[in-house]
Amino acid sequence: MTDLLGRLPGHLNADFAFVADSVVAELKCLEKDQINDKKVIKKASQLYAHELAAGKAPTIVFGDVRMNTAGFSDDARRIAELYRIPLERAVRRAANQIA
Repeated sequence: MTDLLGRLPGHLNADFAFVADSVVAELKCLEKDQINDKKVIKKASQLYAHELAAGKAPTIVFGDVRMNTAGFSDDARRIAELYRIPLERAVRRAANQIA
């Protein structure tokens, strides 16, 4: 395998090589639980409040509730942006390690 992949480089590299399938893979995990991050909760709550004020919220909730965007307007689907950035960052790091 060393002939194919070389020795341990001085930088982070990919975790797996599946030679028979011509696949190089990198395993990544998010370092932080985004769904429970206080900043994400605050921003998601602001999006919900905006939908509620505009009469677009499909349900009215009180207290702490875990919800999804089903039934909300396309504006509320911006919530995906709160998760996109950390995921994109992890994918970019993985791509660099594979390269």
